[in-house]
Amino acid sequence: MSAPIDHAAFRAVWSAEPADNITLLVEYAKSNNHDLLALQEAVDKTALHDVIDHAHRLAGAAHIMGALTVVDCCRALETAARDNAGDAVVERAAALRDEIRRVHAYIESLQTA
Repeated sequence: MSAPIDHAAFRAVWSAEPADNITLLVEYAKSNNHDLLALQEAVDKTALHDVIDHAHRLAGAAHIMGALTVVDCCRALETAARDNAGDAVVERAAALRDEIRRVHAYIESLQTA
């Protein structure tokens, strides 16, 4: 399985030293936790407009950081919410959480490397 961060995309944005990149990725992971909690709250309340907003915010940050599969998951979630597809929203939110966990685990592995 490929790395969940596209390092070429990430470096194209930041062009920083490797240690600085890791610091930025760690901060990105921390900020995701707040957004994920807010997203789950919106999913639980079936607040689809809020789901769209949180998914959009997560997608923007993921794009900057090179987490392109997270971006794809966010877009799928936004589409499901716009289509008012309740079951699909729950499924897409779960897929997004799983992918973000994979990104976080990858970032943790970079810290110990």
